[in-house]
Amino acid sequence: MGARNPGHPTQFRHSQSFGGVPSAGCTWGADADRVSVQLREQKKALLMAVSTSVDKIVAHFSTARNLVQKAQLGDSRLNPDVGYLVVSTLCPALRALVCDGLKPFQKDVITGQRPSSPWSVVEASAKPGPHARSLNALYWRVSRLGPLRSNQQRFHAFILGLLK
Repeated sequence: MGARNPGHPTQFRHSQSFGGVPSAGCTWGADADRVSVQLREQKKALLMAVSTSVDKIVAHFSTARNLVQKAQLGDSRLNPDVGYLVVSTLCPALRALVCDGLKPFQKDVITGQRPSSPWSVVEASAKPGPHARSLNALYWRVSRLGPLRSNQQRFHAFILGLLK
């Protein structure tokens, strides 16, 4: 065997087949790279949706000339456009971002397992503690609202409460 040149990386050759399946000239890493690129693009799209939504909300407030006008633009009773922007663009974008990567079920002591949702992330985040007092209070206010029956409605109400 000849001496190796330490300045050049070692090149590896992939086998022609994996598990008896011919590779048709492609390396097994090419499929993994393709999946990695697709996954990266999906994650980027999630972040872009949040960014686009924030840009729309910032543009909504940019027309104000003083604090009074900003307060009026932020009051959904006076200006329903801001409520529409938050509920129709920001909340769904944040919900999709939080949903990404959640396991379909989480273990439960009583039922064995229950479906995961962004609201379950809020529940887990709002545990009582000295640094989460306001978060916990908001969680309890939202969870006690009778008209909010679905986890999606509760999550959206929680986001609205955070923005308030």
